[in-house]
Amino acid sequence: MARVPASVRHVHLIGVAGTAMAALAGMLAERGYRVTGSDNQFYEPTASLLRRSRVELMEGFSPAHLAPAPDLVVVGNVFLGKGRSARLRMTRELQDSIESRMKLPVVTADELRAHYLFGRRDVFRLVGFLALVVAIYALVLTHQDHVLGFLSSGWAAAGPLGKAVVAAAVFLFVPIVAFSYGVVARSLMKLIKME
Repeated sequence: MARVPASVRHVHLIGVAGTAMAALAGMLAERGYRVTGSDNQFYEPTASLLRRSRVELMEGFSPAHLAPAPDLVVVGNVFLGKGRSARLRMTRELQDSIESRMKLPVVTADELRAHYLFGRRDVFRLVGFLALVVAIYALVLTHQDHVLGFLSSGWAAAGPLGKAVVAAAVFLFVPIVAFSYGVVARSLMKLIKME
């Protein structure tokens, strides 16, 4: 999801009156973002809650609501009367339309949550890959003599086949360690809100 800009100050939410989007708008406003939002209708108590959170509300859906241009547009569940596949297609079409006509970055609420919030899946991912990295380093460090022997004289001295086995082991092992370490680092950065 490369469409979320690095520097975001003003966020506009389309479909802001929904329960999840209103909560998202409140969280963004609480964190100091300028939040604007539009929806067909605003019902109580959601409307009052949004106004107390300093969210600027606009009724209806109009390109005029995107002036001045926000740094990011978030599309909520604006096509609730449709089936799941139709909702996804129409949401993608709306995103593409705003991006191409107004040259603004657009994401869905789910994409924004996945990008910024550290959720349950991230915890499992962090713990799993951290365990893998620790296990690999522990095995390598506790068996250094065997690893060095394997790499330098053991299999490599067995001729071309031995050298091919060593090269294949290194070729498979290094990317697995690098990927696992990268996942752990990225998850930790997301956890401490530095990503």
